[in-house]
Amino acid sequence: MLSVFADEPPYAARAAAAVAAHETAVKVDSWDQLEEMLPSTTCTVVVLGWLRGTAGEARLRDFRCRHPLHPLILVTSKNADNALAVRWVAVEEVVWLSEVEHALWPAVSRGRAQVLLQEVAAAMDRALPADHLLGRAIVYACRAKPPLRSIGQLASALACDRRTLWRHWRVALGDESPLRLEDMLDWFLLLHAVGRKMPGQSWAYLATELQVHPHTLGRIAARLAGRRLRTLTAADQLSLTLRCQAQFLTALLGPAAAPLGPTRSSVAQSA
Repeated sequence: MLSVFADEPPYAARAAAAVAAHETAVKVDSWDQLEEMLPSTTCTVVVLGWLRGTAGEARLRDFRCRHPLHPLILVTSKNADNALAVRWVAVEEVVWLSEVEHALWPAVSRGRAQVLLQEVAAAMDRALPADHLLGRAIVYACRAKPPLRSIGQLASALACDRRTLWRHWRVALGDESPLRLEDMLDWFLLLHAVGRKMPGQSWAYLATELQVHPHTLGRIAARLAGRRLRTLTAADQLSLTLRCQAQFLTALLGPAAAPLGPTRSSVAQSA
């Protein structure tokens, strides 16, 4: 179930109607009510016609700070001031109000997918309390849009040498581990792709959005998931996320490592 809050009631009605064919959306009348709805919702949609310098922007930032792993989608008017302001608002997705009818539901799906990835990265980071560089690398790779395709890209973003990252990875996992740093990037790419897959959308189109060749995605799916790409849908993202995290936590902490427990958003996404 989604919760929708808007600074003007007609906006809330439009947002709720845009997702009605896919999921129940509950309109709420205040920020306080939005907070109260959190335990029973899997994603929050906030519609603010005007963003920059408003009380709504301040409340949105506060909401984000207190609920960093709750999927949050912002819908706002498309104008120069708002386009500038959204650069500094940490939400999963931004949808222009003029495009809400066709763009909101895909944004909700992508936002949930991104939160699942953050949960994976956070668990891996917790397993590496003494290695701040590798922890930062994992979190950055998880959040990168589009997903990173090489260790060189990751090293450049962190202002270090790729050999340094490889060395930290080998120290963390051991020389005998079959998992490579490249495997982490490939997992994140696959999870991004699967989470963004919409019915009727071709893998070729999605691969173009992610700046990767469809054949590359296909090889990654076969190698990591043991599945053909055409058989995967967004509904597979939770099971793939669990598999990804189990592999890396086992490698980092040993066979006794506890698997990822699905969150509210994870469970709902798989339903």
